[in-house]
Amino acid sequence: MPTFNLGVVGGGRMGQMHLRALSASNQLAVTSVVEPFEATAEKLKGMGYKVFPNLEQMVNSENLDGILVAAPTDRHLQVITEIANTGISILSEKPCGLNSDQARQAGEICSKNGVKLQVAYWRRFIPELKEIARKISSGEIGEVHFINATQWDESPPRKEFRLASGGIFVDMAVHEIDQIRWLSGQEVISTKTSIYPQTEDSKGDTDSTQSILEMSGGAIGLVSLGRFHTGGDLVSAEIFTSKEHTRIDILNPGTGEKPQLDALRLQAESFANWVRGGAQEGATSADAEAALDIANQLKANAGLIPTGGK
Repeated sequence: MPTFNLGVVGGGRMGQMHLRALSASNQLAVTSVVEPFEATAEKLKGMGYKVFPNLEQMVNSENLDGILVAAPTDRHLQVITEIANTGISILSEKPCGLNSDQARQAGEICSKNGVKLQVAYWRRFIPELKEIARKISSGEIGEVHFINATQWDESPPRKEFRLASGGIFVDMAVHEIDQIRWLSGQEVISTKTSIYPQTEDSKGDTDSTQSILEMSGGAIGLVSLGRFHTGGDLVSAEIFTSKEHTRIDILNPGTGEKPQLDALRLQAESFANWVRGGAQEGATSADAEAALDIANQLKANAGLIPTGGK
């Protein structure tokens, strides 16, 4: 089968992480990137990529099977809309907009144009989590009682990132919300949130928060988020069912970024397979809409202003 040609919009931190991950794939290739900032563009050129200042030039110059959106969160809807109008299928970085209205609009514009849209919730491609999801779905390990989903970054982000990302709930909590919904097969019906008092540079945001999610099937989810984990990032999941208990350290200072890079590659390969007529495994715009709706509920619970719309 011919190699799947994937273009990338956004060559910043997350875009470059995708590029590192996809360099290990034998099923797809990235040859071109849209990156308007000159210093970053020069770096990418030095890595061997064709770099274009805008989407139109890349689409007109390259024969692309799909496009990965790794632009800042506050530009997701705009970029998705532009790509959808070209008819090229899209793998969008999460959260697919700043709020559920934007995620819904992204799904609608893609549907209108007959374009496939997958949202990059990469935890769904961690093998251990996929196996737990399978066991729960099949009833093999009984009913879900409690899911503890934890994400603590090593340190707080730059001020500029806070402004574009929607803050800790839109940037980080969406991962845990999607993970709990996906694993449990249940919807969130009520939420409670506590936050640590704001740190000096986190006006309108926070750097530590704990939230309880009550699920439609009776399960309880705990979302633990923070930005002070000495030594490196920590991402973990702990699942208690009526027949089994499982803890998975997805990322920790010892693993580094390798599990995430592997999952990003598997995710993109699954996207390519879906575009070519295979099964859909990744998150949809409806999943993104649900995660953003709850994320902004948590933000409101915390006394912070929700990020536009719902």
